[in-house]
Amino acid sequence: MTEKKKSIKQLIENETRFLDFDLRYQIDEDIYKTLKHGSKDYPVDFYLLNATERLLDIIPWHWHKEAELIYILDGCGEFRISEDSFQIHEGEALFINSQVMHSFCIAPGSETCTCIDIVFRPDYLISPSKPSLYTKYIYPVIQDQNLRGFVLTKNDIEKAGLTYYIPALFDLNIKETSGYELHTRELLMKIWLYILDQTKDMRFQTSNAQHTKISLDERRTKEALQFIENHYTESITLDDIANSIHLSRSECCRCIKRCMNMTPFEYLLQFRIQKAAQLLSNSKRPLSIAELASAVGFNSCSYFNKLFRKYMGCTPSQYKKRMRDQ
Repeated sequence: MTEKKKSIKQLIENETRFLDFDLRYQIDEDIYKTLKHGSKDYPVDFYLLNATERLLDIIPWHWHKEAELIYILDGCGEFRISEDSFQIHEGEALFINSQVMHSFCIAPGSETCTCIDIVFRPDYLISPSKPSLYTKYIYPVIQDQNLRGFVLTKNDIEKAGLTYYIPALFDLNIKETSGYELHTRELLMKIWLYILDQTKDMRFQTSNAQHTKISLDERRTKEALQFIENHYTESITLDDIANSIHLSRSECCRCIKRCMNMTPFEYLLQFRIQKAAQLLSNSKRPLSIAELASAVGFNSCSYFNKLFRKYMGCTPSQYKKRMRDQ
């Protein structure tokens, strides 16, 4: 990591108002709308994502109205955007469009991944109250379902002169120098214009029928995940999940697999184990394996133990000790 990157990372780590991934992505009762990013007048927020261990998806599947720009300081991250997967290396960045399902974990073979993350509402750059400019510069990106994610390689960033912009955004918002909100909008606009220009040939290449299919699949998948979130403590079946989105079992599996590359039942099991890990981390009293298993919807302690070890790489008691020792 360069001295410049180290200084940025240290500055962010020293700022308590910048959240790390543990705080930002708690698997709570409403993960898909979990955090208000910024304020009404300044809908921009910054985060340090510092993933030191691969425990399932470090950031689980979620979506939000804001667009997102993630810049890798060191290591390598694997980002999943619906059915696509991107490995983003040090010095590269990833743009994630508004309302797009995505998740993140450390890439296989990488020991760590540290990112700086900008989450912003596109209408902060140009308000819809200026319809001609909004239609020309903002709408073409956010409405295009074919443009779900866009990788900015190190070479792209250097050639476009963006090397300065991304670190400068963090520096401005950490120090809150005079007029930092306006300078932030200026720099984000320059990045947005670059993305708009680079993706012009990607947009509108998918037919209306394909767009409709992508949209329908994702809408149904979001509804299914919300059903799982609301009922994971119960003995729900694949039929229950399929019925919640008015599909047959087979079509439900195909739909969700197209969006997430996993079956709904696989997601249910992972979600339950993630919730169990959260309970272990936050519980103020010791929980028996039977209590823990029951709390997240498992009837069998041995099956729960087997899955916990599979997904977390250790037993529940080992995980609890690891969290306590940190």
